[in-house]
Amino acid sequence: APRVLDLGVGSGALLLALLRELGDRAEGTGVDIDEGAVEACRANAARVLGEGGGEGGRVSAVLGDFSELDRDPLRGRLAD
Repeated sequence: APRVLDLGVGSGALLLALLRELGDRAEGTGVDIDEGAVEACRANAARVLGEGGGEGGRVSAVLGDFSELDRDPLRGRLAD
């Protein structure tokens, strides 16, 4: 299944558009340094993708600083 990594995810609009375009098996991780953006991405994922689309489903929104990925909780996650 395709996997997408969106750095600076914000509201998740681009990530969610890509996942819809790639199909039901696509999964994505969005990273943002702003807690409000991460919460917005999670809420939008649940709204746009429906049940199972939000956190724990096809989208994972992570609070983190992508300029420091070597110390970030994203370490080891992959994207296609």
